[in-house]
Amino acid sequence: MHRSYEFDVKDLLKEGENQISIIFYSPTKYIEQKQENKSLWGVGDAIAGYPHLRKAHYMFGWDWGPQLPDAGIWRDISIKGYETARLEDVYITQNHKQDKVSLDIRIRQ
Repeated sequence: MHRSYEFDVKDLLKEGENQISIIFYSPTKYIEQKQENKSLWGVGDAIAGYPHLRKAHYMFGWDWGPQLPDAGIWRDISIKGYETARLEDVYITQNHKQDKVSLDIRIRQ
């Protein structure tokens, strides 16, 4: 949660159909192991060690909610292919003067 990832999988793909596999591990076992190695402070109503994960803290318990951490995909996943340059971001600002507009265009590849 709160994260997105991109991986270059070109060398792993084969012609035809490809499959994406995702393995989920227990968030409670993970934070238990991490908490043993390095204890992090958190609220007393939550499962100890929840700050080790980038997930909404209330899922691990709060004074108003149960301790029910979840795991899953909450955004689309896909395989994307590019043959030429790929623009990740385009940021355009305008500077207006009488009878003239100048543009500042910044791109991120």
